[in-house]
Order: sequence, then structure tokens, then C-alpha cells
Amino acid sequence: REQTLGLHFRKKSLFQVLFGTLSSFNTVGFQFCFTAKPEDAFETITPESAYWLGMLYTDGSVSGDDRNGYTTELLLQRGDRKHIEKFRDFMRTTAKIEDIKPAGRLASRIRIGSQKVHQSLKNLGFTNQKSYDAAPHESVQNNRDFWRGCVDGDGGVYLPYITKKNEKTPIQLSLCGTLDTICSFIWFCKSNLTLK
Repeated sequence: REQTLGLHFRKKSLFQVLFGTLSSFNTVGFQFCFTAKPEDAFETITPESAYWLGMLYTDGSVSGDDRNGYTTELLLQRGDRKHIEKFRDFMRTTAKIEDIKPAGRLASRIRIGSQKVHQSLKNLGFTNQKSYDAAPHESVQNNRDFWRGCVDGDGGVYLPYITKKNEKTPIQLSLCGTLDTICSFIWFCKSNLTLK
């Protein structure tokens, strides 16, 4: 079952740990480098592969077997189609991006058929039931790029604003995930800054 974590902080420290400075922030705050081979994308953890691992961890899935083939899928709301294009570029694939309407909502997805990519993700703890049993792999638990991908996928950053009572709110960060995911994220935050 998924849990939601909301963090509030007065200083920009957590925001900077995850995203850098406010002026450089956008959904993907760095340029992606190509992997040596498309199927080796997750064999070595780099800032780029860690980010996409976080996105797949929250908004992706792995499925398949020897009989039916292997699939890695990234599914995002239709407004984030360009983000899927960036993922396709990172993976150096020509896989088709499909516009679909699951449960009446507009979405886009890409499916990559590769046993090696599938196995790499399985080795990093991905399961067919990740909504229920996802737990970040130890190799990315303290990786800011992985958590940035997770927040981009199933979280959000809310910048300060002035309330009706003329009070300034703190920067807020939210993340939704399994209890293991939330506990790992709290550990990451406590390891990298002082939370109140």
C-alpha cells in the first residue's frame, strides 16, 4: 500500500540537495549522456541512469517471461509526453510512443522489449508488483538523482507563497510510495541535511 510523505523546511537545503539552485531547476535539470549500448543503460549507475531509475521506479513497470517476451514500460500523463521522448533518447531506442486513454485519462507510454534491460531492472529490485513491494535498491538509496526521478514521478515540489494571512509558507516536498520507499527517502534526507 502506498504512503505519502510531506516534508516542510524553512531553508532551501533539501531542495538544493535534490535539484540544485532554484534558477537551474526544471523537470530534468541536466543534459542526458548516451549510454554505451542501449541495453546497458542500467548496468552502471550514472546520474542519468539513476534519474531514469527513479522515474521507472515510480511511473514504470517491468513484465514478461521467456514465453511472452520482456517489456519495460514508462507511462506518464499526456502533458509529459516530451519527458518520455527524453527517456527514449536516453535509451537510444526507436520504440514507439503511444498516446492512450487508460481509465479515461489521457496518457502516453513507451514500451521497450529487451530481456537485458528487464533483467538489469530486476537485479535492482524491480518486481511485477512494485506498487505493493517496492523498496529502493541499496545502490541508489543515497543517490540524489534517483530520488529526483522519484519526486518527478510520484511527488512534487511546492515553492513558497504568501497566504491570505500574509504568512510565507515554507518550501514543501511530497513523495508517494510504499512504506519502504518513504522510510528510505526519510533516511536519505536525514543523511544529507538537518530536518526539523
